[in-house]
Amino acid sequence: MEIISAVSSRIRYCVVLTAVVMCAAVPASPQVASTPMVRWGDEQADTIKLASVCKTLYESGEKDRNRLTLLAARQFIGVPYVAGTLESPTEMLAVSTSGLDCTTLVELSMALAKSVADGGDSWRDALYNLQDIRYRGGVVDGYASRLHYISDWITDNTYRRNIREVTSDAPRAKAQVASVNFMTAHRDKYPPLADQATYDKIRDMERRLHRVKSYYIPKAAVSSREVRDFIVEGDVVFITTSIEGLDVSHAGVIFKDEMGVPHLLHASTTAGKVIEDSLSLADYLARQKKSTGIRIVRLR
Repeated sequence: MEIISAVSSRIRYCVVLTAVVMCAAVPASPQVASTPMVRWGDEQADTIKLASVCKTLYESGEKDRNRLTLLAARQFIGVPYVAGTLESPTEMLAVSTSGLDCTTLVELSMALAKSVADGGDSWRDALYNLQDIRYRGGVVDGYASRLHYISDWITDNTYRRNIREVTSDAPRAKAQVASVNFMTAHRDKYPPLADQATYDKIRDMERRLHRVKSYYIPKAAVSSREVRDFIVEGDVVFITTSIEGLDVSHAGVIFKDEMGVPHLLHASTTAGKVIEDSLSLADYLARQKKSTGIRIVRLR
């Protein structure tokens, strides 16, 4: 789990070059204006991997955004679990394909899927989508502009039509109001919060979230036939939690076994890598004592 990261990592800075590998034979996209600043884990390895995934998605001929999301996530199976890859003294779009946590796996898979679904001409389009998904309004403007809490992430991305949350449509869904203050309550664990202006922005965001009603599916209901049938492959699932001050503790992408039972493709701390979990989603939740249920979103 690395929904709220407090770990720093050293990853070098660079600007994405336009002369790097591109996805072959993908139609041109009108959306590219300029290249965002990127902090790579390993520029050469990362760009090659992104190009390969983009090419795989395009050549699949798949148009369904959910299925593209799952296909993208499957390209990262076996990648080591690494926390804190987004943290650095200067906030910048961070990309590392050699180490992922649950959130970066989900965001990167969705960004790649959206790029191909929208007819993007290269993996570079995924960078725009990744930034758009990860940051408030799609703009990098310091640490507080990153969508740290999933409740905030869902609200902002829904408003900008990147995703559609379907939780409220699900059988047995229940209403809730987010109560988040984990970051400001543990200020010492987040070095950027030493800056008072940044702390104030995060605190104000937490206060706004206190007024937002959302829905979740209680974990006891996830094993029911009606909920199993409602969940589809490629859904992005966020696991809600009873941890004080936190809304969500984990995330992954849904795949189904031959019996139609949902499972989680996720960056697992237990396995230490990205896996297709052998446990059903319901059984996985049952083993997580502090999990309370799930929220479901789909790429638009």
